[in-house]
Amino acid sequence: MRNRYLLALGALSVAFPIVVFVLPRLFMPHIPHDTIGDDTGWSPTPSEIAAAVSKSGPGDFRDSRHAKFAELFKSRYRRQQKAVGIRFDAPGHLKIMFAALTPRWDMAHVSVEAAREATSCFGVPFQLDVYETFISSPELKLAEVRQDAGNSPISVWFDQRFTQDSVRLSKRRWSLFRSRNRTMRGSRLRNRPFARPLIPAVAGPSLMLPVRPN
Repeated sequence: MRNRYLLALGALSVAFPIVVFVLPRLFMPHIPHDTIGDDTGWSPTPSEIAAAVSKSGPGDFRDSRHAKFAELFKSRYRRQQKAVGIRFDAPGHLKIMFAALTPRWDMAHVSVEAAREATSCFGVPFQLDVYETFISSPELKLAEVRQDAGNSPISVWFDQRFTQDSVRLSKRRWSLFRSRNRTMRGSRLRNRPFARPLIPAVAGPSLMLPVRPN
């Protein structure tokens, strides 16, 4: 009886990510351009964010100016029903997060805009890591946005190796979590079946997206 239960649970854990994450991608229509279009009039506008943050040098990435920028930038797209999250996680570095199945062109569009506006507000070039997030699975890194000092162009690079690295990191964290719980709970945990989470590593080949000039 127990083996039947475990078999059914295992089959469900395999089928769930396929139905929720893989099949929608297979039947999703091809989108050759971003679906956002001209967002210059969306509020708060870049000038409104710059006025709220004030251009007074880079400062500390953990200060209130950086938090204000992230909150205002995120709200611009959330008001348009675009699931976007953003935070400063190191000097000159941003982490930007999108809901699953967001078109890659939309990700590139918003990420480049974030890099440009953050650079304008804080006076230093910003690098971004782009993530796809899920409700019940670890987030996956999909792309990097890079720019050098000066007026060098911004590049957006999607590569499945980023996703593979995220999967390996999640597996290491899960192994660490299991080992810590075994230590804390002793033999009781060892006698219980552990369902290992399946991570839907769905990513395409490497892709460099062109960036529209200012």
